[in-house]
Amino acid sequence: MSDKVTERIFELAERLVTYSGGQLQVEKNECDDTAEQDKEADSFLKLNGVRLGRDLKLYAFLGEVAGVPMMLVHLLEELLIPTKSLQDSYCQGASLLQEWGAEVFEGEMAAEWPELF
Repeated sequence: MSDKVTERIFELAERLVTYSGGQLQVEKNECDDTAEQDKEADSFLKLNGVRLGRDLKLYAFLGEVAGVPMMLVHLLEELLIPTKSLQDSYCQGASLLQEWGAEVFEGEMAAEWPELF
């Protein structure tokens, strides 16, 4: 897995958490909807105690297997869109994903990417 891609995914998660007013957390080794320990789980976001999306490192693997553009679509759908009610968090995350998309999408896709936000 690309360390740079993994770092950027964690940067997105931390930015979402920072601007969430305490409603989002990055958790490690917890069950999906409780704080009970689950050693099989890695790091993922929780919104008000309920898991969002996949393990964060799994997104980096997805980027390696399916490509970064596909991974960005999954990050948008699974991590960012569920935070739409957290306006500051959503706006910060959207800004970061839009910047990242501008680096990887080309042609018509590059023009359409910002419209998804």
